[in-house]
Amino acid sequence: MKNKEKELLQFSRQIQRSDLSPLSNNQLKDLLKQWVNKIYLFLPFLMMPISIENYLEKRLDSFLRKKFKEKGELIKKYKFILSIPSKTNLQLLEQFSILKLAKLYKKEKRITKKLEKLIKNHVEKFGCLGFRYGYGKIWDKRDVIKRIKWLSRQNPEKRYRDLKKAKEKEEEEFQKAIKILNPDKTTLLNIKALTEYIYLRTFRTNVLNIAYAQIKNLITEIGKRIGLSFEDVNHMILPEVLLFKKINPKVINARKKGFALLKIKDKVKIYTGKNIEKLRKIYKLGIPEEKISILKGVSANKGIAKGKAKVLKKPEDVIKIKKGDILVTSMTTPEFVPAMEKASAFVTDEGGVTCHAAIVAREMKKPCIIGTKIATKVLKDGQLVEVDANKGIVRIIK
Repeated sequence: MKNKEKELLQFSRQIQRSDLSPLSNNQLKDLLKQWVNKIYLFLPFLMMPISIENYLEKRLDSFLRKKFKEKGELIKKYKFILSIPSKTNLQLLEQFSILKLAKLYKKEKRITKKLEKLIKNHVEKFGCLGFRYGYGKIWDKRDVIKRIKWLSRQNPEKRYRDLKKAKEKEEEEFQKAIKILNPDKTTLLNIKALTEYIYLRTFRTNVLNIAYAQIKNLITEIGKRIGLSFEDVNHMILPEVLLFKKINPKVINARKKGFALLKIKDKVKIYTGKNIEKLRKIYKLGIPEEKISILKGVSANKGIAKGKAKVLKKPEDVIKIKKGDILVTSMTTPEFVPAMEKASAFVTDEGGVTCHAAIVAREMKKPCIIGTKIATKVLKDGQLVEVDANKGIVRIIK
């Protein structure tokens, strides 16, 4: 996996540093094909950790059930403690870095040359976290300055200490749990493997996001040649891009509003507009029509919070989040972190105890409920809701 990651990122970085304007259309096509081939070689590692992680989670569940004689609360407690990443992921490193910058800004009260250099380093190392599979925004200097100014007013010294203590406590509880549970050699190996795959869950998507961010100039150049923007090209499938022909803008705009991609054998068809609703009915994708006032999910981090629900359906929606809001989304990804800093709690449709939302909630010490399945469909912007992550329940108050 490391070799494929290295090859992909080296090639992507090479494209990022190149002047592509002198290249012919065929040369650009070849460059894109080479990059896609490297992506294909890395893709097995995108899905593999999930299936292996599920297997290891079941093994851990089985061990804990035998240990505690089906006592649910103890099983949940120790599963939560043992489900930590083996290494510090890029998202947490970014949190420590941004809080250091906020502390320095608070002290200096201005952007000094030293701080400007540190901000530049931060952008180079973590800017890709705002960009997921070509969607969202690669964080720039202005984005980072905006965040450090906001964080400088939120007691960044305390937040940094709390984050550090939370990470240290996480490690201490893990080691303590191992001593208490005293697992046999095979179970211990399974637990350690699980922590490694939990780390890989985030690592593998980070690699893809970095790689895609680094070839933005290639996609942009192709767009220029065919009269489309980067965003437009990003709503095309590979065979369409390689034709180097402009697609009807109406088709692109329809895809931007929402699309469904269906592949049967080797044929791929893209559905938009009313045709998506037809697919929903065929595959029974929907929610009960009756009024829902309580949602149930899995508690990923305990606590209770009340606030206005803000439903984020795409990365750009993070600007909707104000301090104290309840962040509601299908699943969180790294580009949601700035909004997660402001939110008082998180609610997701998907995810398990090792998903991004659960890990960040634990790091930020905020209530989090995952796996509700229908939160983004039921909850509306501005609704007053209570997130009771002690019970795994979201109540619509108003």
